[in-house]
Amino acid sequence: MIKKVLSLITVLLIFGLCFFLFDKFGGFKIITERETTDISVLIKKSFPISEVSIYQLEFQEILDDKKIKDLNIPFVGKVAEWNYKSMLLILQGTLKMGFDGQELKVSENNGKIVITVPKIRVLTSNFNSKVYSQKGKYSGEETINLTNAKKDEIIAKYENDEEYMKSAQESAKMFLNSIYQSISTTKNYDIEYEFTN
Repeated sequence: MIKKVLSLITVLLIFGLCFFLFDKFGGFKIITERETTDISVLIKKSFPISEVSIYQLEFQEILDDKKIKDLNIPFVGKVAEWNYKSMLLILQGTLKMGFDGQELKVSENNGKIVITVPKIRVLTSNFNSKVYSQKGKYSGEETINLTNAKKDEIIAKYENDEEYMKSAQESAKMFLNSIYQSISTTKNYDIEYEFTN
């Protein structure tokens, strides 16, 4: 009987020692981490990791180019300016604005989820151009260079337009909210958005 009691006590001591060592060196932390996944990590994994198009706008812009030469008279000098060629070009199309999902940042602070959205920019563009009027001759290279410069100007214009940017940000919120609200574990958290300029 005494041997059985001693054996039971020995087993309990060994079990207790193993439990202590296992917990001390992180054995149970693995289980804990799996059960209590960081909410910000969970949300981040639910968001897209590619480019996200969230706003589309249509535009029509005019390219008005004039080439001026000085009109000179011998022994007199410049007497006037001569518009020796000009072009009026109409560009229209669509711009799709969005952000890179890989650059989304999610953090949790005192029951509030903060989602930092990267800079919203033009992801894709579709341009159609039509010459409205032209005086003089433009080479193909000149026309291409003028058109490309105007395209860059148009993209920069809308990326820096506060009104269009505000609309794009609202669209981004709606898109991300739809994903956020589908995650059941986020119902007890308030959400806040920050946008990178």
